[in-house]
Amino acid sequence: MKIVAGCVPFPVYMDDPTKGPSYHELEFAFASASKRGQSVRVLLLNNPNNPLGVIYSGKVMIECIRWARSRGLHTICDELYALSVHKKQHSFKSVLEILNYNLGDDVHMIWALSKDFGASGFRTAFLCTQNNGLMKALENLNLFSCVSHPIQLITSDILSDDNFVERFLESSRMLIVNSKSICERKLDGMVIPYVKAEAGIFIYADFSGILPFPATFADEARFSEILHNVAHLVMTPGSSQRDNRPGSYRICYAWVSQEVLEIAMTRLSYVVSKLRKLGRYKWDDIKVGYLEEVILK
Repeated sequence: MKIVAGCVPFPVYMDDPTKGPSYHELEFAFASASKRGQSVRVLLLNNPNNPLGVIYSGKVMIECIRWARSRGLHTICDELYALSVHKKQHSFKSVLEILNYNLGDDVHMIWALSKDFGASGFRTAFLCTQNNGLMKALENLNLFSCVSHPIQLITSDILSDDNFVERFLESSRMLIVNSKSICERKLDGMVIPYVKAEAGIFIYADFSGILPFPATFADEARFSEILHNVAHLVMTPGSSQRDNRPGSYRICYAWVSQEVLEIAMTRLSYVVSKLRKLGRYKWDDIKVGYLEEVILK
């Protein structure tokens, strides 16, 4: 959004992010952006949500779209994890279904093979829109970012094979749920709170309780450094996801095998245990070697 399109993303902070933005929260974000001299043009909704893994209800989606229309804004619905839901019987509905396939010229849906099919190397994404002007503009832009013919043929073969798609997604769902269970079990053992994910390939966990008090984003960065340099773990800090409170991290569990994930979560548990013993006021007392044996766990 920033580098390619030159847009300025502006967050909508919510009292309860798991439920999605309310009318008043959208209004407050709009007013805040306007006060900074930013001209708001688009509402971007990420459903299922990244990094929370929650699913916004149809009611929330409709209310958000109504708000955007009242402000003369376009709405982009990013449904990148639409097929990575964790239960067969789930509450997710595409904006296409929610609006009865009547998007108008101001609502657009995007999806890609990268997450649900683990095919980020295909560089294949889809836009569903009923805006003819946008389609004509993309005809020109597509000259510089078109999907190659061989990849188009492969994609067509994959998505045309209903039996394969059903088997693949069921297998994927089972693997995702098993890996998520490993993370949840380990986080429960650490007494680390986290958002109960309904979709996606990640868990958003709150490690603020082990950071120095009062926690700062500098403390969050130091914790990230400890995880990376000592435990050889990489987790995405909340500061890079526009969280306004330090200490939350996104744990992506589908990148590695379940055996490796067990090792990683055990190392994380050890780091958390050692830092808790040290105390929230004594991080300056961390000595060289205090955490060195974590790599053996």
